[in-house]
Amino acid sequence: VEVAYVSVPNACVRTARSKGVLPISGSEVTAADVKRVQEVGRAVPVPSGHELIHALCQQYAVDGRDAVRNPVGMTAARLEADLCIVTAEVAMRPEGQDDIIYLMMPEAEITLDDGEWMFIEAQQGLYDRSNETLTLDGSVNMFTDSGFEVRTESIKFDLRDGSASGDQPVTSQGPWGYLKSLGVRYQAADQVFTFPGCPTLVLYPETKKAEG
Repeated sequence: VEVAYVSVPNACVRTARSKGVLPISGSEVTAADVKRVQEVGRAVPVPSGHELIHALCQQYAVDGRDAVRNPVGMTAARLEADLCIVTAEVAMRPEGQDDIIYLMMPEAEITLDDGEWMFIEAQQGLYDRSNETLTLDGSVNMFTDSGFEVRTESIKFDLRDGSASGDQPVTSQGPWGYLKSLGVRYQAADQVFTFPGCPTLVLYPETKKAEG
C-alpha cells in the first residue's frame, strides 16, 4: 500500500507514513534493536484531539537495502523501519477493553504499490489493536479504478501481513466477468485471491471491435 486515507463520519481517522532510523552499535541486529527502531518511528506528533490507535511496521531497511521483513541476525550499521501510523478522534471502546475500537460507517481510499486506486466501505468496523486486525461488517463494498468490485457482509484484515479473509458469500465482477463464492482469501505477499467452496464464474465474451 502506497497511500491510504480512511474516513469515519463524526469520527475522523487519519493515516500517515513514518520512518524510524537507528544506528546499530553491535555487528548484528538484535530483537532489542528492532523494538527500539519501531519506538523511534512511533514518536511522531499526534494531531490535536486525536490519539494513536495503530502503528504497523510494514518493512525494514538494513544499510539501504529495502524490503527486509525480519532484520534480526543481519550485519548492519544502520537500521530503518517504515511504519503506517493511524490516529483517530473516535474512542468507542468496551469498558475494560482498551485494545478494542469500534468504527461506524468506515470508508477508506487506498493507493496500491502499482498505482491502482481502491475504495472500501462498510457499515461498521472493529479494530483490535493487540492482534492488529480490522474486521468490517455490513454491506462491505470494495471497488478499484480498473472496474473490479467485491461485495460481501464481513471480511477481516490482518494488518501485520496484509492478508484478508471472509466466510460470508461473496459476489465479484469486473471487465472479465462475474463470480460468486462462499468466501474469499487474500495473500498480500503473492497478491493472490482465493475463493473457497465451489465458486461460480461467468466470463463475458470478448467485446467485438466496432466496424468501420
